[in-house]
Amino acid sequence: MTEHSLWRFSRAFHRAINDRRSEGLEALIDDDVDWAIYGPIDMFPFLGARRGKAAVLEVCRQIADNVRILRHDRETVMLGLESASSMLRYSLTALDTDRPISLRLAHFAQFRAGRLFNIRVILDSFDLVEQALKTLGAKFFFTGALIQPGKPVVFGEVGSIPFFGLPGNPVSVMVTFELFARQMVDALSGTEPERLKSAKAKLKKDFKTKTGLTRFLPAMLDGGLHDPGVDVVPWQGSGDMLAAARANCYLVVPPDREKLDKGEMVTVVMR
Repeated sequence: MTEHSLWRFSRAFHRAINDRRSEGLEALIDDDVDWAIYGPIDMFPFLGARRGKAAVLEVCRQIADNVRILRHDRETVMLGLESASSMLRYSLTALDTDRPISLRLAHFAQFRAGRLFNIRVILDSFDLVEQALKTLGAKFFFTGALIQPGKPVVFGEVGSIPFFGLPGNPVSVMVTFELFARQMVDALSGTEPERLKSAKAKLKKDFKTKTGLTRFLPAMLDGGLHDPGVDVVPWQGSGDMLAAARANCYLVVPPDREKLDKGEMVTVVMR
């Protein structure tokens, strides 16, 4: 059985990085290759899009100048006749500081006549940015919160400059900015920080969830002053911007509750 092009390319790529031997890699890259690695390009300039073999080989040289690959594990892999996709976890060493770097990535590759001619790589940029901040001497005051959405939120400072690291999904960003970042921005700008605007409303339908996290779920508040009602907006997770756009508040579900009953008075945070 013929070996898949992915395995030949993977071995040659790792040799090019660790041993700085690119001759084997050159033969496995199409002259007109379309290459893109999506990640924090401002911090890692070798990320981004490139076109053509020469440009891609230069990216590989830049990667080799910055890191050494210690280990990689494929969590999942799917192979087509001339295509492949994988989820991988890498353990690297930064050559300038000797610090360890761990990252997760997904790639989607296409081959033509055994040579790579199209690849898209998506990096777990949150992990990369957090580790890059550590190399700058950042102190982290917390690196997560027991909430949903927004669990990976971080807060720290570099020198005397405070920073928040907000999660990547849009609804997570909206929630964590309101819960954490807005008050800090107000305080640093000389404005008296405002308390979260919350209210009580009657739940319109039974709602079930899991315990362990305080949940801030997109919801719709309606009714009058004396009979406010609220219902959760159906949503597909923290990337669902349509659900967020339909909502006008967040239903707050305490971490010890796995069910809220219809007619119960619940807390909502206004947007």
